[in-house]
Amino acid sequence: MALHEGKEPVDVDLLDSLASGHRSVRRIIDELKSSAANDKEYLFGKLQAAYLRCAELEEKNFYRKMEEYREVAGLIYDAMADHEVIRELLQQLERLDPDSGRWRTKLELLDETFEAHAEREEHQVFPVAARLLPERALHLMVEQLREEQEEGAQTRRHRHPVGPGRRT
Repeated sequence: MALHEGKEPVDVDLLDSLASGHRSVRRIIDELKSSAANDKEYLFGKLQAAYLRCAELEEKNFYRKMEEYREVAGLIYDAMADHEVIRELLQQLERLDPDSGRWRTKLELLDETFEAHAEREEHQVFPVAARLLPERALHLMVEQLREEQEEGAQTRRHRHPVGPGRRT
């Protein structure tokens, strides 16, 4: 719970869920950077799925609401641009040989880009959101997020991750 500028506390489950998504992506990137060659394809597919799920939830459930607030509109537009850059890096990685130096360099760039994006959201955007969004709006966003996470979990059970060099 965070204070809402002298008002009643605001439930920040949504912000915690989004930060948890960041932690999951960071963990997979770290695993991928230190993985053996035969694990890279699986971990890359896992990274793609985790990142795309995280980005979609942010875009659908959080950014649209936050764009309305001038205080963070610029940060939200920057975050959406980050998402596009990260998606492009994932596509580039998918086309490269995971054992090549170019692949490792792109993965490092992806790591740095994602880390900067997550830090900016967690330390600049989320605190402002906790202050600006009415408690009711946060609760509705949490419910939407939970519903979409449940739908996503059901869908993932029936799909296999796509790795470098594989197409769906």
